[in-house]
Amino acid sequence: MESTTVLDMPKIALYTLSAEEYTKRLVSILKRAGKGKKVIYLTTTKPYSQISGMLHEAGIKDKDIFFIDCVSRSLGEKTLNAQNCVFLENPRNLTAISIAINESVKKLPGKKLLVMDSLSTLMLYNDHVTMGRFSNFVINRMRSLDVETVLSAFEADAKSETLRQIAGFVDEVRKK
Repeated sequence: MESTTVLDMPKIALYTLSAEEYTKRLVSILKRAGKGKKVIYLTTTKPYSQISGMLHEAGIKDKDIFFIDCVSRSLGEKTLNAQNCVFLENPRNLTAISIAINESVKKLPGKKLLVMDSLSTLMLYNDHVTMGRFSNFVINRMRSLDVETVLSAFEADAKSETLRQIAGFVDEVRKK
């Protein structure tokens, strides 16, 4: 049995980003952290079509990205028959989100990166205790599956009880 050192463990990071620079900073983080990895991109802020287009414009090919879209259906948008996206009903159903993340991680080969965009939106739909439990579960599950994880939130929410609690679960907190 191989021993695991701290250096071998996946990094779980919480990024608090300014609203004005949010998209630009998240794309930059994705470019850097996603190199050589299969990416699972959970979007609760914008529909898949917009995120995919935005990444394409930034020079990021989505062939190595699997999207979990929690926005399109709640807006009543037509959900495309995309091979690299699953469409969930809304950001309120954390159980469905957990299952989608877990299934995505299991089916993608190689090194993986989970990007959760964003905790701030999930906090609008779910109470503090529920968000704490959900975040703790996802973080520990990704650690056990050796998946590097980027959690993002708006800087304005950094002092919220929920994000202060989540900050205790992650390996590092970064302000961008």
